[in-house]
Amino acid sequence: MHHSQSIWVNLDNSTFMNFKPSDFFIGLIDFFSIILPGFIVSFMLHNELLKLLSLSPDFSGFSLSAFYFVSSYILGHFVYALGTILRISLYESTKRLFYSKIRGSYVRIFMKNKGMSIGATWA
Repeated sequence: MHHSQSIWVNLDNSTFMNFKPSDFFIGLIDFFSIILPGFIVSFMLHNELLKLLSLSPDFSGFSLSAFYFVSSYILGHFVYALGTILRISLYESTKRLFYSKIRGSYVRIFMKNKGMSIGATWA
């Protein structure tokens, strides 16, 4: 590697000056599906998380805000994954139950409208 080639990225002040708050965008879906549920779990498990991470329970200010932001983001992904698993299993079981109950009703209504006998009378 020549001395003129560098593996480091050259960051000058113009890179940071071009940052706009709109570049950091958190959508409504991100907020309501990840960050908010993660914050609720983080708030509920506040003391346990502090013990697990060996942090002092009486810190405040920026460090508390950073703790809640990071923990709500991480825990929110776990809550989202758990919710997805539960939603899929609930959907499948509800679909099976619902379609098994109405399948017979649709067949009877169809046969009745076509003038077919509903009973199983075979010649």
